[in-house]
Amino acid sequence: MRKQAARGAVASVLILLAGCSPPAPTPPPEAPAAPGAATPSTVVRVYNWEEYIDPEVLAEFTAETGLQVDYQTFPGNEDLQALINAGEPFADVVFPTAIPFGREQVQARQLRRLPDSVRNRSAELDPNIARALRRADSTGSYLVPYLWGTTGIGYNVDKVRAALGPDTDIETWKMVFDPAYTARLAGCGIGIQAERTEIIAAAMIYYDPSQTDASLTEFILERSLAKTIEHVKFFGGSTRIIDELASGEICVALAWSGDVQQAVDRAEEEDNGQRVAYMIPKEGGLVWMDVMAMPANAPNPDGGARFIEYLLRPTVQAKISNFVAYASAVPAAEPLLDEAIRSNPTIYPSDQVRQRLYSIPGV
Repeated sequence: MRKQAARGAVASVLILLAGCSPPAPTPPPEAPAAPGAATPSTVVRVYNWEEYIDPEVLAEFTAETGLQVDYQTFPGNEDLQALINAGEPFADVVFPTAIPFGREQVQARQLRRLPDSVRNRSAELDPNIARALRRADSTGSYLVPYLWGTTGIGYNVDKVRAALGPDTDIETWKMVFDPAYTARLAGCGIGIQAERTEIIAAAMIYYDPSQTDASLTEFILERSLAKTIEHVKFFGGSTRIIDELASGEICVALAWSGDVQQAVDRAEEEDNGQRVAYMIPKEGGLVWMDVMAMPANAPNPDGGARFIEYLLRPTVQAKISNFVAYASAVPAAEPLLDEAIRSNPTIYPSDQVRQRLYSIPGV
């Protein structure tokens, strides 16, 4: 059963990579920002990534505002996009990745213009983050940063060395895309974050960061996963990546920085003998930003705006960052971070590492 499920996940990812997903339906028209006109509600519906908030934040928001939070999670941007495309009201606040998904939602008029009470908080954001966000939302009207991070490789130090030998170069995307590596790592397990854009972008960095050929998807499939896919244990979301890295069930993962750090912390807390680490390969890695937005047909935009404003508070940002191990876009939150977070190069990369980070292209 487990092998059959894994093959099904692999097939699904290949379909996505091959561009065979169904076309998006016509998006709904944009709803104007009119908080006062919203139907009164005591519930805020939130749709966020797995393992991406401190649960205490939700309880504290409810205690302060009286608004209950209906909190649901998704494993990947495509799952969120499918719900938005369906056109049925399902959430007041969503958390897409800024590029390409947030940008495409802005362009398709699928998001509600944020009220001034939220937009006015932009002055409190990291200027570099704010400038980067303009690539997705040129007017600053629809998206506000939540957290940012990088995509690289999480690995089990001892198991990788046992599989590849002490002298093999491991600071490379070959750990995911070279069958000479993956065949030897298959025995200890390879997991890949099931996020279409990041798989393609990581492969682009490995083969040719300047690649702009129109047949990019076919190029990536032929030269990368098509040759290593039989060695991959699973394509999955954050929960499984974290669980299996921490427990030693996999030894390599194409994964997000904070997820790997959560696996590091869990292995240490459980004292289970698994040494987990994170790296940006020598070829380069990805840097990305997740944002908060309101769907055009949000049932309770008043409540959604209050939730976004609450999450932008420096004290709340720090609490979330300390829990999920991702970087905040609010500078005032940094002094409030745990030292283990603030000084952790997995979460806040050094200048040297930042020089080999690429933003996610519009693939």
